[in-house]
Amino acid sequence: MNKIINVRADIALLVTRLLIGGIFINAGWMKVTNMEMILGFFGALGIPTFLTYIVAYGELIAGILLVLGLFTRYASLFVAVVIIVATFLTFKNAPDTLAGHLAIIAAAVALIGTGAGKFALNKFKKAQAPVTPAI
Repeated sequence: MNKIINVRADIALLVTRLLIGGIFINAGWMKVTNMEMILGFFGALGIPTFLTYIVAYGELIAGILLVLGLFTRYASLFVAVVIIVATFLTFKNAPDTLAGHLAIIAAAVALIGTGAGKFALNKFKKAQAPVTPAI
């Protein structure tokens, strides 16, 4: 029974990684390919140019890492920080984005706590403990 639960948990982690990773690959790619517009938008929010580049390329790279299951906890931490900051900077003008932001934060926190799961390319970790504790 525990084996089945662990496999299901690992599948859930895979789906979470793929969805959040896909969101951030898309968001990062849109920023990187429209950098002039993004620099203007972020500049209007008071965000320095170097941070704009870090966010744009960081979102793209973090998304790729999440999809692959590499450095998942670090990528998830980056994603969580970016979304928390974005929420504080944009909530007043776009309150309808709060639910989506909170969902992404929740998924990122879950990945920070659990790691990539079994279905990942993460070869930079020691043996990974099961996601679900033995009952």
